[in-house]
Amino acid sequence: MNIEITCKTMPVTPSIREHISYAFSKLERLDVQLINPRVVIEKDGNDIMVEARILTPGNEIFAKANHENFQTATNRLVDKLKQQVIRHRGKQTTARTQAA
Repeated sequence: MNIEITCKTMPVTPSIREHISYAFSKLERLDVQLINPRVVIEKDGNDIMVEARILTPGNEIFAKANHENFQTATNRLVDKLKQQVIRHRGKQTTARTQAA
């Protein structure tokens, strides 16, 4: 998966790119097509804010998380995205069963 990563206040290091790729691989396990994922990282005082916007078929998912530790912020972000993907997939399944 090709993830567009932007850091506003610090450079994108290979370790940042690797951790984000690993975290987003958890979303791929949900068997949903992730289109053009974008991640923006900002440092605001002591906190690091990570936000992501992902397109899925028929939906746009956005989440934001912040924490003092980059890995923790990224993991919280992926958990929020995962909840939204599961909720969206449930809505699609419900719509298909009601239409039949």
